[in-house]
Amino acid sequence: MDCLAAHANLDIWNFVRERYESMPEEAVRPKPLITGRDLIEAGYAPGAGFKEMLQAAEDAQLEGTIETTEQAMALVQERFGNAPSKA
Repeated sequence: MDCLAAHANLDIWNFVRERYESMPEEAVRPKPLITGRDLIEAGYAPGAGFKEMLQAAEDAQLEGTIETTEQAMALVQERFGNAPSKA
């Protein structure tokens, strides 16, 4: 719609659409490095904070700043603190 409204040239839109359609889904949205289950196993209590933790890890993964599960868990610990120790 933006291309049509701005200059009516759909070449750019077609190029992006073709590139996106030809990419495997894993390249567009890779498998998450960590899940809620990983957070629970690390000692975090399930709750609303999980969404923010998982989103931070996914963002870093997509940006290419982390590549492993260990790096993802380290990022969560750095940004959100260590999981409370179980007594």
